[in-house]
Amino acid sequence: MNKAIKNLKNYPMEELNKIKSSLKERGIKIYDFGTGDPKEPTPEIIRNAIKSAIPEVSQYPSVAGRKELRDTISKWFENRFSVKLNPDTQIIPSAGSKEAIFHFPLVFIDQEEDKKRVIFGTPAYPVYERGTLYAGGIPTPIKLKEEDGFLLRLDKIDKEILKETKIVWINYPHNPTGAVAPASYFEETIKICQEYNIILCSDECYTEIY
Repeated sequence: MNKAIKNLKNYPMEELNKIKSSLKERGIKIYDFGTGDPKEPTPEIIRNAIKSAIPEVSQYPSVAGRKELRDTISKWFENRFSVKLNPDTQIIPSAGSKEAIFHFPLVFIDQEEDKKRVIFGTPAYPVYERGTLYAGGIPTPIKLKEEDGFLLRLDKIDKEILKETKIVWINYPHNPTGAVAPASYFEETIKICQEYNIILCSDECYTEIY
């Protein structure tokens, strides 16, 4: 069996499901703050849009995705963040952020290089660690502290660790602390990553929750 799989811990969401099942069997009321599954009905306008979008003959999409989708994403980024992205060279769709996060280290980590650490804040989703392990990298979780506003502070990490680091993941608004990062934090983090030739990845799946 693949050593990376054998060394993995149990997936926390599955462990929580087992605990929930046990509590339900005992008749205990559960207030579920787990994966955040919706309890509200999906609006009819969305369901109808999905139905009408299904073609008579469905085919596999290309890796790059449909041009119309990439163009729309590019326009959204410019309207929302004033960032211009080339839809043909700078955008690739994925089946959710977890897929992109998991596969990213597989592209950029070379197991024969010394620079193969991946830094991420903890607590966090397990996917940062798991994607790193599968790619043969070194997961380096950094405990997020309340006195730092739950910000992943690269300036407080040993310089020798930064020299060995290939990728840094940040996640703001942050799950599960709810912390947000000021613009100055991003500027400082970008500067440090440029200094140590680190790829900075921003997992921004919660930007539209406000």
